[in-house]
Amino acid sequence: ATPGYEIVKRSYDLPCFGCEMRCPTITTFISHMQGKHRLYFSDIGAWLECPCGRQFLSTTAVRTHVKDPLNLVSSGCSIRSVVLCWQHRVGGAETETPQGNFTSGA
Repeated sequence: ATPGYEIVKRSYDLPCFGCEMRCPTITTFISHMQGKHRLYFSDIGAWLECPCGRQFLSTTAVRTHVKDPLNLVSSGCSIRSVVLCWQHRVGGAETETPQGNFTSGA
């Protein structure tokens, strides 16, 4: 993590980095943030982490990964078990990231 920041890993109650909305799941978070705000993981310095340990910077990459039948068998990878990871300023708002200091009041 960047000095003064800590890494958050979460799969539920996700703060949108573009507005006040909270998203209950990864899939609603992605469709809301990318669909409504045109914000992507690289914009906010976030990434997705699969239970198998692989990290992804795009939804296309993670979807391709979880659809691979070999992954399903070996490590139970699924879009529902993916977690969103981001850095936020210690003591700051949940969405204060080194990338853009988005503040959604969360």
